[in-house]
Amino acid sequence: MNKNIKIIAKKEYLKIIKKPSFWILIFLVPILYMVLATIAGLSATSVEKKIKEEMSQVSNIIVIDQAGIIDDSLMGNNYHESNNPEAAIDQVKNSEASAVLIYPENILETDEIKIYAQDTSLISRDRFDQIASSLLKQSLLLGINDQQKISLFNSNFKIDKTLYKDGEVVDQRFEVFIVPIFSLVIFFLLVFFSSSFMLSSVAEEKENRMIETVLSIVTSRQLIWGKIIGLVGVAITQLVSLLFLFSMVTLITTNILPITINWSAVQVNPWQILGALYYTFMGFLFLASVMVGVGAVMPSHREAQQFSGIFIMLTVLPIYFATVLIADPSGTIARIISFTPFTAPLILLFRNSFGAISTTESIIGIFTVLFYVIIGFWLAFRLFEVGSLETSKKLSLKVLFKK
Repeated sequence: MNKNIKIIAKKEYLKIIKKPSFWILIFLVPILYMVLATIAGLSATSVEKKIKEEMSQVSNIIVIDQAGIIDDSLMGNNYHESNNPEAAIDQVKNSEASAVLIYPENILETDEIKIYAQDTSLISRDRFDQIASSLLKQSLLLGINDQQKISLFNSNFKIDKTLYKDGEVVDQRFEVFIVPIFSLVIFFLLVFFSSSFMLSSVAEEKENRMIETVLSIVTSRQLIWGKIIGLVGVAITQLVSLLFLFSMVTLITTNILPITINWSAVQVNPWQILGALYYTFMGFLFLASVMVGVGAVMPSHREAQQFSGIFIMLTVLPIYFATVLIADPSGTIARIISFTPFTAPLILLFRNSFGAISTTESIIGIFTVLFYVIIGFWLAFRLFEVGSLETSKKLSLKVLFKK
């Protein structure tokens, strides 16, 4: 590597790494994640506890069976029958009853159960819905007079499902998609945390007029190469630090979060791992080069920062095609976005995890992503060459493609 490129890359890397704000942000993110995870877990537990407490306080449920369909043997101490809807509703209004369940005479035609209840809290407004439905269904089952059928009806069935594709069994476990999901998270974190300094790197030097001095020592290509390499190094450092901290936080919050992953079931396919690394890194490299180039043509640091949100939106763009990929991973739309800039790397990655991409498409995809990276670097060089010394106005497309 050229000596000047190494010097610029090292300078750019250390300039950001030495900032306290850089490390503060890295530590704040996992801490915030842990706090939010804890709050979410405690909230879920609190809601469940609240509902159980409210249901334990239910003391008087009035049943008005106008259809003559509810079996008396199902009503315990908390249930009381009545033939006067108005009086029963008044009891609810006066807090003398918890709820009134009315089964209309024409229930077979309307399929409707009327419920009048005390509003104790927003989260428990539907607490009597299941009770009313269950009471009706159990009454209907008692008319069957077959205990085995009743027991079968009340069972929570376990479904043993086997799916085939091209004569082979399809693995349906969630763990199969860990690699592409993990790649998507890494890709998003790289862009999210690096977009700010990628865009502002050149803009800051333009603003303080240092760019003229730098270009008198090194060539524009050496400068842009050094900046991209240094900034990518910063992004990778940030990512590795975050992944380490997140792994620590995950161990702490394992019992708090509702999602559990069987890591032993995660597929370790070397080719899939290599593909994920290739597509993730090359996709980020393409975005990084474009961001540095865009930052070079912005008149000021502030205007460069405004593009940060746009690049973050481009990062999550593949997510909006998730439904299309799941429904038809080999369809026309999936094939088109597999070779489109800003979506190609992650779409190819996900299609590969679905087993919906041929060997030919994989080879074409590898070279397509590489081609986009080359285009990204060319664009960065070109934008830098024609826009790095311009501090008063934005670059036009006419100037960009002018030889």
